[in-house]
Amino acid sequence: MSKEITHVVFDYDGVLQDTEMAYSIANDVVLKKYGISFTNVLKAGMMGRRRDEAVRWILQQTGLADKVTPEQYNETYEKALDELLPKAPILPGVNKLVDYFSKINIPFAICTGSDHYEFGQKARDLKDFVAKFQFMVLAGDDPEVKLGKPAPDPYIISMKRFSAPPATPANVLVFEDSINGVRSGLAAGCTTIFIPQEAFKTHDWEERIMDIKTKMSGTLSLLRTGVQRLATSGFLVAPSAAPHQQKRTIVNKTLLKLPEDYPEPWEYKEKGFNGVHALYDRTKPRFHKNSKIIVVEGNHKAGIEKVAKELADTLGFHYMPSFRMDDILVDRYGNDLRKYYHLLPKCYRIPDLELFTKDPRSDLTARMKDRIQVSRFEQWLNAVAHVMNTGQGVVLEHSFYSDFVFTNALRAKDYIGPEYFKHYYYLRKRAVPNLHFWPHAVIYLDAPIDKCLENIKKDGNADEIAVFDAKFLSTVKESYKDALREYERHSKIFSYDWSKPGDTDTIVEDLEQTEFDFFEWHSGEVFEEWFTITDEVGWTGWRQYVTEKSLALSRTFGGVRNHEVSELYVNPRDEGHLANVIKNEILHSRFSYGYNKKLGDDPLAGADMYILGQQLPEPWHEYFYREQWLHNMVPHEAWMDPDGKNSYNPDYLHAHH
Repeated sequence: MSKEITHVVFDYDGVLQDTEMAYSIANDVVLKKYGISFTNVLKAGMMGRRRDEAVRWILQQTGLADKVTPEQYNETYEKALDELLPKAPILPGVNKLVDYFSKINIPFAICTGSDHYEFGQKARDLKDFVAKFQFMVLAGDDPEVKLGKPAPDPYIISMKRFSAPPATPANVLVFEDSINGVRSGLAAGCTTIFIPQEAFKTHDWEERIMDIKTKMSGTLSLLRTGVQRLATSGFLVAPSAAPHQQKRTIVNKTLLKLPEDYPEPWEYKEKGFNGVHALYDRTKPRFHKNSKIIVVEGNHKAGIEKVAKELADTLGFHYMPSFRMDDILVDRYGNDLRKYYHLLPKCYRIPDLELFTKDPRSDLTARMKDRIQVSRFEQWLNAVAHVMNTGQGVVLEHSFYSDFVFTNALRAKDYIGPEYFKHYYYLRKRAVPNLHFWPHAVIYLDAPIDKCLENIKKDGNADEIAVFDAKFLSTVKESYKDALREYERHSKIFSYDWSKPGDTDTIVEDLEQTEFDFFEWHSGEVFEEWFTITDEVGWTGWRQYVTEKSLALSRTFGGVRNHEVSELYVNPRDEGHLANVIKNEILHSRFSYGYNKKLGDDPLAGADMYILGQQLPEPWHEYFYREQWLHNMVPHEAWMDPDGKNSYNPDYLHAHH
């Protein structure tokens, strides 16, 4: 059976014309006379029905059937509608959509529960618009329509009235905004798109609509943002493109329903997660349809920050911005290491974005990139740990997997040397297997180079304009082709033309239309890492691995020689001087981060904790290069002079550099 879309039928109210508010007000006017409010629940039950059926239904539901006749109800109702309906506008995007179907020679019609009088009122000033349609089925008083929606009759009659009827009901695309209308379209066997009104947001409309789908023969798709979504996106690509079936995976946060016994988030940042915890706290029960990781990718100044934030807010995910050097240059006490750079050896003056753009060809650029590589590695583990410990999904800007696109650009501009470039890729090759998990979805915003340059120039920073030029951005854009090919083996890819920033709701709808909870080993590697862990023991092991991070860091970066990379070389005496500056000028104590009594720490903190490689008193750290690395630094000066008083030479820089 062919499912090519050859005919289109639109419901009218709430799909083509914004009349729903008028109907709500008119019903509320009537019911207020009897001390009753017109609620969304009542609205949802009435929508799509013929007028006579809707009035009888609402009188019964409100207990007014014995007090008010349908004629009395209609008298007041019609007076209100006569004033309100002619003012209702055509919905945004409707004309563009209708013109599109006309352009590709697909016939389209209207099928509504209104009668001739009511339809005439709302379309009084829209004669040119209504004339675009081949015909109208007004089920309210059409003699051939024996039963109105939710019965299939209105759409069966509609299919018969096309001058060239469709080959099968599946070839007919129906747009509906009510459950009753969806029932009618599906019962007739049509391909049905459901555009839910706000009336459904207060109760279990998603479960109801999917339950309806399982019992009927038609194909159902869900569209949250109205016909405008179709008219302004890449959906309208070919007349044979039938919509995909709605999947029961990632959903809007308002639709996520968790069981009453759903476990509370595990406080992994305060408690960590170890083998003892695993005895009484399970991992799998926290997983639900939104326990996913989404990575938003794009060029410098492509606008990924706004999209990532909006996605996280809409889906109820945890938002993780792209790693920035600021994340590791300010310690727990508020000390900004950059304020002490004049006291530190040059090799420890790791640049942030501002310092980098002022002197991009400095040897310190490689040291900055080295810090970024390790920190992005950790950030990915942090994202996975958050999902496993809380069940909440994560939206992440960039990831370790795509970090190389910027490294390639640095090399193309000769900001890093060939030795470090080779070293970077050696570490990356070690790192990827140790990360294990890949994102479920990758959102790539494909912004033109000119658009990115325009956004950079808007900021007015001359140094950034010079560094992030067309060559830099072009290298990033070209490198993303390799990144996306690698992602594609493991993740679902969503690529969008971002010449003009689009609507995040479009991305949400595409995510909702995608199956994320299905894996077949013989069909590829997408989601493999998430589905080949089958039992609680397996999940416990990986949860501890990504939460503690020490084993992953050791396997990847531990014991790697970098003596041939001149940009990363550190003189041992420089390391000793750094330790002394921290003790004497920054912390004013021999006791390091987390153990400094002068700064309010408990010197016995962490005494009952043991995690391999963890020197901080807390069981979890966000980034190794924020504080942890200083605990691991034990120069000769520290052995001979633990207080750093005798070996500290404030004139060291002048004497040795």
